[in-house]
Amino acid sequence: MKFSKSAKMAAASILATALLIVIILSVRNKGFDSIEVIDLLQYFIFIPLLTFVFYYMFSKKFDEFNKRFERIEKQFDRMTSKLESEERSLVGEEKTLRSEISDLKTAIKSLDKSIIKMKAK
Repeated sequence: MKFSKSAKMAAASILATALLIVIILSVRNKGFDSIEVIDLLQYFIFIPLLTFVFYYMFSKKFDEFNKRFERIEKQFDRMTSKLESEERSLVGEEKTLRSEISDLKTAIKSLDKSIIKMKAK
């Protein structure tokens, strides 16, 4: 499954927004009633930078994972096609063996009839 760059950026910005909310809530929980403008500017500089770092790290790891997953998927497809061809050949061999068994049964019946006729003479 591949994600577009815009989807990746949207996910990164959602993470950044969630991080901003966590930071704001943690600052408020420390006893500060209001956040100063300088703190907000620091957060708005820090959050996009952090977003870029997360995006870069996650996109790189995601690309590595995606390539690995595609290789595994190709190997699985090759193994599946190989198993399907073996199954077809085994089904063909099974049909051949059944026809040979049927021919042998017919030959045995004719031999039994011949033996019975010979004993009757």
